[in-house]
Amino acid sequence: MKNTTARGQECEKVAENHYRALGFQTVERNFRAKTGEIDLILSRGGLLLFVEVKGRRANWEQHAWLPNWGPKLKRLHATIRVYLQKKGGPPPSEQRIEIVFVTQGRVAARIEGI
Repeated sequence: MKNTTARGQECEKVAENHYRALGFQTVERNFRAKTGEIDLILSRGGLLLFVEVKGRRANWEQHAWLPNWGPKLKRLHATIRVYLQKKGGPPPSEQRIEIVFVTQGRVAARIEGI
């Protein structure tokens, strides 16, 4: 039985491979700041994509895909601001946040453009 950290890392790797197959390049993994963490930061063309990965051992019921994301999204937006400030330079031409749900070794669902 895997611990939570190992399962989380495995789910993040599945999500990263999914995006790499879509032509994205990994910019950073697990960026941490006092405001929170960004699981994956990816780029493709002028797009900078911030990805929150959620993993489960079993399939999700559809109603479980959309919990109350308000507080999490506030922390995520604050962490993105910290990341962009630390990175410096001009901001990317386009930025987007996505939530990816990984179960049983595959991406089960994505919520795009949050």
